[in-house]
Amino acid sequence: MGSFCICIITYYPTEAVIDRIKNVLSSWPLLIYDNTPNGSEELLKIEGLQDCNLGDGFNHGVGVALQRLMRQAETTGIEQLLYFDQDTFFSNDSLLWIEDWMQIHAEDLQKYTILNFVGNSPQRDIKSACVEGKPLLINSGSLFNVGAALKFGGHNEKYFLECVDYEFCLRVAQQGGVMGAVKGCPDLDHFIEQPLKSIDILGREYQFRFYPIPRTMSFIVTLLKLATISLILGPRKYGYIFLRNSLTHFVSQGRSLILNSLKMAWR
Repeated sequence: MGSFCICIITYYPTEAVIDRIKNVLSSWPLLIYDNTPNGSEELLKIEGLQDCNLGDGFNHGVGVALQRLMRQAETTGIEQLLYFDQDTFFSNDSLLWIEDWMQIHAEDLQKYTILNFVGNSPQRDIKSACVEGKPLLINSGSLFNVGAALKFGGHNEKYFLECVDYEFCLRVAQQGGVMGAVKGCPDLDHFIEQPLKSIDILGREYQFRFYPIPRTMSFIVTLLKLATISLILGPRKYGYIFLRNSLTHFVSQGRSLILNSLKMAWR
């Protein structure tokens, strides 16, 4: 299977995140990149974390953090890097399931640049959990083949990353890398700790997450730029995916803007 390490990027980590980090640190190799300005005081209190925290007191963003985590993994001989966002919930059972799956499929791991483990599925039989090829994968819950990822250049530090690194996935596809998803991981949930807002309209609750307009526009412009690149250089299917996702993000944030305005007006 080769050596592997769990990594988490933090930003003003909550008590739940701190507890999860302590739990991981007690049983698994761990790398942290803290983007909290001046560093999180709670993280600094965790015994044994100082040597594996790569943060420098500045918020460099996810792209920079992932690139530095990847480079650190390469330097220390780590072959597989399992990454989680700080607001992704997972348990010991999640990590044990992933570790067991890696043991069963040790000979196949080198085929994939990125493998994303998917929760919220009734399929938990580890022997039946096969890899499904995917053109795009979210970062959180993904196992990165460090050597392959860095061969393709790793994460671009200049891009502001949302949950999916569209630019990196496109580069991997253009250069012949392979990406896939594995369903059935227990207790893995990307939504329950999301900072969602809610509003009640005529007895029905609507949940939403509203991003600042400059962030939304930057994201859409980036997707349109990547769509143009992929339509010219290929694979062209990515161009259509990026155009579709820019439209759905625009519509989603338009809805969130309306709901947020109503919520503010009804206070």
